[in-house]
Formats: sequence, structure tokens, C-alpha cells
Amino acid sequence: MNPESRPLSVRIANALGGRDGVASAESPPLDWTGAGSVVMALLAPFAGTVARALRPLDAVGDALAARPALVAAAAAIVVPVSQMAGFAAIGVVAAAVAVLSILLAATRALHEGDELRIVVRALLVGAALRLAFGVAIAAQGGFPDETGTYHPIAADAASCWRVGGPATMASNLIVQGRAAYFHLLAGTYFLFGPSMVAGRVLGAAMGLAAALAAGEVGRALGGRRAAAIAAALVALHPEHAFWSATLSRDTLTTLLVLATLAVVLRRPGTLLRGNLIVAAAPLGLLAMNSFLVAGALGATLVAMALAEAFVGARGPVARGAAVAAAAVLAFAALVFVGNRYGAWFRPEMFTVVRGKAIGTEADFLPGVEFTTWWAVAAYVPLGAIFVLAAPWPWDAVHANRAAYGVLALAGLAVSVAGVVGLAVACRRRAAAAAPV
Repeated sequence: MNPESRPLSVRIANALGGRDGVASAESPPLDWTGAGSVVMALLAPFAGTVARALRPLDAVGDALAARPALVAAAAAIVVPVSQMAGFAAIGVVAAAVAVLSILLAATRALHEGDELRIVVRALLVGAALRLAFGVAIAAQGGFPDETGTYHPIAADAASCWRVGGPATMASNLIVQGRAAYFHLLAGTYFLFGPSMVAGRVLGAAMGLAAALAAGEVGRALGGRRAAAIAAALVALHPEHAFWSATLSRDTLTTLLVLATLAVVLRRPGTLLRGNLIVAAAPLGLLAMNSFLVAGALGATLVAMALAEAFVGARGPVARGAAVAAAAVLAFAALVFVGNRYGAWFRPEMFTVVRGKAIGTEADFLPGVEFTTWWAVAAYVPLGAIFVLAAPWPWDAVHANRAAYGVLALAGLAVSVAGVVGLAVACRRRAAAAAPV
């Protein structure tokens, strides 16, 4: 196997481990382990029932994915005609079907066999889930950020573009940290009219695209089954589906982060000679949408590039230089964040964060002020109890909190299984599993 075609994570791990790692490079760093087998055994009785219930979706997926160009061409005709006829909503629906058709066609190019069926069904159910959330949010009148910030600014920009005048977004301070999403939303309004439905369809499309990007990250780490499960988890995750049905920059940020990681992990070649340049495109858009997230991810990629450059010598001096470079980058990131928010990581900042996270009236937490680091450390056990017990406080039980509690426990189970699987993988192939 050509060393240059190995995943970057495998090549860095092999170099750090002082071995060429041919056997490790031929397979992903992570593989199915005892923990994964236990989880699959627990889910098997339900998986068969769910698979039989979702089997009719296969025909729908095949029909939509068969002719994506034809569906897109039909949507291109329906959209302007529906606008001229005064039924812009029909054009939005046609565009949504076209986007789903393109995503399903991309799924057929990325996955095959049983994994393809898993991802296609997950995308279709995820699309229906986002539709339900979008209808529910619209019925409630939307969120304040939607009606007070995102929608009016983007709609005004679209109307300015239609008459050929300058958009007011250029002088709006709110847009500066979210420019990528605002321009994307305004462009959507320019094509389909200033309808919040079009904005919700845009968010749903980005959410499903993020699921496919997550699958490619999973493929690099654990193979094609991991790719299918990663895509399904993101497509079906209720909270991600909820927020991707809103007008918000967060879904675009998620998509760009996962796309950047997928490029770095999947593209052959070294990070310095190829991957870093290709990753600059989604990173640049990410910087226009969330500068702090782009800075953290960019620093991580630079640290990986330095590690890749240093570990080639396979000596203690080179490895020490790589560790030092990573430490300098981490310290610079902490200084930047501290200067940006004026916090400098004082104990008091935990009081502020806690207040923003749970509000001024906690369910059953005492009003503790974090004035010393000892107070922070002593509060950790109580905070852990709160995280586990908060979904069902005795004096504030309601349906939303209970549903979120089930989601939190499911996420905790996935996290625990992942950590156990990673520990087993490290014992089996430590060098290959190290970057994960």
C-alpha cells in the first residue's frame, strides 16, 4: 500500500509510534470491538422491527435518487413559474425535493450494500423529522432571533439585490460574525422570495448534508459501517434536527466543521502538501460564520501539520518539538479566548456560565458563588448529579424536560460505548487509535 494514500491520522500515529504500521494503515484506526458487539446485541431486537417498518422508504429513496438532474431541472422551472403565479410555497417545496434528490444521489455514491439502505432511510426520516419541527416552530410564531434578526436582515438584503441597490448587511454589526449564513439566507430569499419556509428548508438541507459529512469522518476512523452509523446518528438526532429547522447560523457551522474534518481525514496526501490547502475553503467560510470555531479548528489542523512535519525524523528531539508546538498553539488559543471575552479563566466566570446555562432560578441547585478554584472543584460532584438528575426534578416535571432527559441518557450511552470501544482499540492497535 502506498504510504501517501494512507489516512493522515494513521500516518501520524504510525510515525509517533516509531513503526511503519502497514498492518494498521490497511484498516481504519477503530474497528468493531466487544463494546460495539454488546451494543448491537442490545439493539438487535428493535433494529429488525424498525427495519421492516422503514422498508417502504427504499422505493421512495430509489425514485428520488435515480434522476437528480431531472428533478433539479423540473424545480428550476417550477420555482419561477410559482412565483409569477403567486404560489411561491410550491416553488419552495419543489426546491426541497430537488435538494433531497441530490443528497440521496450523493448517498448512493458514498455508500453501498446494507450501509446504503441505513443512510437512505435515515435521511428520509431525518427530512420528515425536520419538516415536523419546522411546522411546529412556525405554528409557535418562530424564535425571537428568527423574527428579530435573521429574517428581517436577510429579507432586506434580498430586496436590495432585486432592485440593484446596496444591501444594508454591509454596515450591520450583527452580520459580521455570521456573514456566511446571512449571505446564504439572503441568496435563498432572492431566489424563492422572503419566506421563512425557504429559510427552514435551507437549514434542513444543511443539516442532512452535515449528516453525510459526518459519515465520511466516521469512514476514515472506523470503516463503512461506522460511516453509515455516524450519518444516521446526525440525521436522526432530535436536537440537531430541531435546530436545523430554524433560521440560525449553527447548522452551517456544523456542516463546515464536519466538511473540514472529512477533507483532512479522507483526502490522500500530506496535510502540508495538499490537505491544508483544500481544507482552507471550508475553513474560510467557517471563519466568516463563527470566527472562534474556525480559529480552534484551524489551530488543530496546524498542530497536526507540525506534528506530521516533525515526526518524520522519528527522534526524541523531533517528537519533543511537535509536543512543544502543540502546547504553544494551545496556550495561544487560551490567551485569545480569554482576551476576547475578558474572562482570563477566573473562578468567577463559572458563576456567569452557570447562570446563563440554567437561568437565575435553578430547579434544585443552591446558589453557589465560585470565588476560588477549590469551590469549583468541590462543586463538580454536585454538578454531575445535577446533569444526571435535572431531566426529572421533583418540582418541575413536564413533557419537554422528560423528552430531553431521554435524549441526554441516550447520548450518554453512546458516549460511554464510544469511550469503551476506543480503550479496547488502543489496547489492540495503540498507534493507529492514538489520534482519535
